[in-house]
Amino acid sequence: MQTFFDAIDITTVFAGGEAYYLPPVDKVYMPSITRFRDPRHFYGVWAHELAHATKAPP
Repeated sequence: MQTFFDAIDITTVFAGGEAYYLPPVDKVYMPSITRFRDPRHFYGVWAHELAHATKAPP
């Protein structure tokens, strides 16, 4: 699964305690995978934030 995310050309910063996309700097911010009870939740949240970064209309 990690290979899939590594292939996406959107910068992700792993820091802090919240997951969000910040449009002015065009970056996704994610907490460490250790902050999630299940690694699948980490990847689900990361995919969600990357979807915001595509700038597709809701």
